[in-house]
Amino acid sequence: MTRTDAKGTILIADFDIGDVDIERAIVEGAGFELLAARCKSEDEAIERARTSTAS
Repeated sequence: MTRTDAKGTILIADFDIGDVDIERAIVEGAGFELLAARCKSEDEAIERARTSTAS
């Protein structure tokens, strides 16, 4: 279930699993947007978070 009226965005900044399909289903089912990134540094995670909320 994917909702288009997202309440906000959740960023997974680093993960070592193949995909985030289960997490995406839970997060989007609750009305949020999920962005998954494999950030290599704290600065990269901060930048990704900033650009994901710059609407």
